Amino acid sequence: MADELAGNYALSLHPKHRPSCLPLPPTTFTIRLLYDRSVITSHLYQTLATGLHRKFLTSHILKKTSWTPRVFAMVHWEAHGIAFWRLFWQQKISTAKLLHQLINTNRQNRMYYGTSDLCPCCWAQEETFHHLLSCPDTAMADCQSKALHTLLST
Repeated sequence: MADELAGNYALSLHPKHRPSCLPLPPTTFTIRLLYDRSVITSHLYQTLATGLHRKFLTSHILKKTSWTPRVFAMVHWEAHGIAFWRLFWQQKISTAKLLHQLINTNRQNRMYYGTSDLCPCCWAQEETFHHLLSCPDTAMADCQSKALHTLLST
């Protein structure tokens, strides 16, 4: 119970006043790498890359999604990363394409190859990423329903 109370107290502190996550090694060490007031003991490359690129990546995501910093902070990025890295290689590629709206559509094909930009299912609207998710065609709706069922059952 005391450990739980101490943990809750530590989490309620302002980030500048939180204690270091890891204990500092003895002062006899010649070199120590500190990041976020903690000694780096493993995952050196990942920690350094995150520290170097976090600001740029955050501003890119905010700009691309039109999110506020508050909305960005509400995303559980660690869980997002764990879920992504548990996928198989091909699933990672498909997921990344979906997340970044890079799925090939007839709109893109028209720009690069001069072909029709109409949806091959309904033939009524331009096939864009957003249209893929909302096409009124019954075959497309059935496909979306099956995909959703598969997603929810795994």
